[in-house]
Amino acid sequence: MELNRYNAFIVLNDLPNIGPITLRRLLDAFHGDPVSIFNASSSQLKSVKGVGDAIVNTLRSWQTHLDLEKQLRQMEQSGIRFVITESDEYPSLLKEIYDPLLGCIGKVNMIWTDPLSPLSAVGRLQFMVGKSHVS
Repeated sequence: MELNRYNAFIVLNDLPNIGPITLRRLLDAFHGDPVSIFNASSSQLKSVKGVGDAIVNTLRSWQTHLDLEKQLRQMEQSGIRFVITESDEYPSLLKEIYDPLLGCIGKVNMIWTDPLSPLSAVGRLQFMVGKSHVS
């Protein structure tokens, strides 16, 4: 499966060895483009502080860590969506916090009247909820 921007964020969210600080550094180094991270050379990746062989290998072999098609299918069947920060659907108050979450999950057709209560914080801020994948 080819990675588009949305899918690349889902993959980055679920990969081992990449913590929130390293992920932010990678995104900053690649101008916020998650697809560029996967297309970068090893030397480009290693030029980012905190990125070594383990992270490069994780990025190169992401399919061994995540079955993206299965993940997307399970999300669709469960009525769950991963909403990335740049989306108009991303809660505006979460965008205002320092270092906002890269994404949040919620039920499809959910009304986002209270910007915090219907959400589960996911991924890179694992201490809040945990991984975003649907088991």
